[in-house]
Parts: sequence; C-alpha cells; structure tokens
Amino acid sequence: MSNRKAAFSAESYDRDILNTIPYYDEVYNQIADVVSVTFLNKAVSWLDIGCGTGKMAKVVLEQCNVDKMICTDHSSAMLEAARQKISSSYVEFLRLPMKEINYDSQFDVITAILVNHYLAYEERMIAVRNCYNSLREKGIYITFENFAPCDETMKKLYLKRWEKYQCNKGKSMKECKKHLSRYNTEYFPITIQEQIRILKECGFMSVEIFLCSYMQVGILARK
Repeated sequence: MSNRKAAFSAESYDRDILNTIPYYDEVYNQIADVVSVTFLNKAVSWLDIGCGTGKMAKVVLEQCNVDKMICTDHSSAMLEAARQKISSSYVEFLRLPMKEINYDSQFDVITAILVNHYLAYEERMIAVRNCYNSLREKGIYITFENFAPCDETMKKLYLKRWEKYQCNKGKSMKECKKHLSRYNTEYFPITIQEQIRILKECGFMSVEIFLCSYMQVGILARK
C-alpha cells in the first residue's frame, strides 16, 4: 500500500484544508444532497473511508437520515480529532487501512473524500472493488479527489489557477508552491476519464460526474 502522507496535521487540518481546496464545505453539502435525494426518507447505512477529522460524519448527522455510520482512517491522530468532534451512537470510528475494507454488501452509501489519489493504480483498483463489494444492490459510491488534466498544457494552467486560489486565501507563495509540489510526488492523480473507466471496470452500473472545480472532481457511481 502506498505510504499516504496527508498535507496537514490533524491539529491544523480543518483550518488549512479550507484555504487549500476550493468549495470544500460545499462538497460535503452536495454529497448529503445526493444521498437525501437518492434514498428519500430511508435511513441509510454509511461507510466513510479516510474520514479525517470527521467532517463527513458531522454533515451526515445534520442533513441525512442515517441508522449506522462507520468512519475509517489510517491515522490515529485524525481519528482522535474526529472522536472529539462527533459524539453519536450512530457513528463508529475505526483505524482501518483501505486494503482491509471488506464488508460484503452492508452499506447503502460509501464515501471516499481526498483518498484515492494517494493510491497507485493496482491499489486503487483493489480499493474500488472492495467498495463495490461492500455496497448493497443499488447502493452508491461517492468519491471526491484531485485529478490530472489530460495534457501538460492544461496541467500548467490548472496548477497556476490553484496556486492563485491558495494565495488569495492568505497563503504565502512559498506555501502555495510547496503544496503544489506534492502533485505526482506525494499524491498520484489520474484523469477524470480514467477514474470513470476504473469504476465501470470494477462493476459499477452508472457513473457520472456530479461536481468539478479547479483540480478536484466528485464522481457518483451506483451498483
């Protein structure tokens, strides 16, 4: 498994991520909206992979009807921060690597937010298949991650635009360039087209983009 290295520490994550990922809060609101419309008033079972400091769980408890939620992360520090934030009998936090996720058709919803781009190709295939197998029939998988533009010209343009966003949020130029240097060194993005192809190859029946901005894309897949 790739040596996943998060951009920020658990202590500073909630603050720093807002200054780094455009529309970060809106991503979670859109995911909650997709789930609410898909399942209407049904109470859903939910697996959140790479839960970080518990942002998805917080939004789910506020906006969705959930009867069980399992939040996993490889980082004990992130999980502790999440436990401090979330106190609910509906939510369980587990330290669990992605390659060990194997729940055999137990969930209506699985989310993986800013996780898959840390994985090499073979690891990504394993992770996505594990998610597919862990979903019930007609369950949905939602992923949001950094993507790679289709060619070098667009890559330079997109990275420059992302750098400008971060600078406008108050980061120094040194901080901006340091973060952008992680591209293809500490995380490994692939194109949107390749992401969709992998989801379909792993068995998902319907796959669509539901959100895209700067160098991040949200994709919805249904079993």
